[in-house]
Amino acid sequence: MPKLWLLAWADGCPYQCTYCYLQGTFKGKTEPTVFSNLDKLFREVEVWLKNPNPKILNTGELSDSLAITRKVIVKLIERFAKQEKHKLLIVTKSDRVDEILGLNHNRQTIVSFSLNPEKVAEKFEVGAPPTSKRLEAIEKCLDAGYPIRVRIDPMIPVEGWEDFYRELALEVNRLKPERVTLGSLRFYPFVEAFSRRDKTVFSFRFENVWIDV
Repeated sequence: MPKLWLLAWADGCPYQCTYCYLQGTFKGKTEPTVFSNLDKLFREVEVWLKNPNPKILNTGELSDSLAITRKVIVKLIERFAKQEKHKLLIVTKSDRVDEILGLNHNRQTIVSFSLNPEKVAEKFEVGAPPTSKRLEAIEKCLDAGYPIRVRIDPMIPVEGWEDFYRELALEVNRLKPERVTLGSLRFYPFVEAFSRRDKTVFSFRFENVWIDV
């Protein structure tokens, strides 16, 4: 399996997911930042691409790959399409995919979408597009020929979670992504300390994270 590398082109995220580790990483900072030294960044990418062993470059570790701006990602997709050894990884909750649909990606870019059931997303992924919009974005990217992965992460134990996640699993299965990753809810004390959002998610008892349906 190719090793995963991180490309730090931005930090912070405009979405307000209550559980997100970035709240602790950036100590409560809410405004995303795109770094200005992009010429240097792309020079370093060129050096990285000369590595003889296949690797994956992750653009969504410190920010959402598509939520802030698509200009950097578009340029990266076009560059990765010119080689066949390494992969570019886009990690996103965004539905803003139109700018990448017409690109010649040569299947060298993987688009990984993070999903949760609609009711869970409404409460705990504030500011992110509805799950239905993300599913539509997945279909668009599939039609454009991109390799697609899905992350159902974190799975949150709300009342009725079995039915919510069963329905989502059926939707994901219909789309046939190349990989599905599941993740449980993780508690990080430093995230709770800096969170300005709904902290009920940090309780692991579903009666404490009740959702009206």
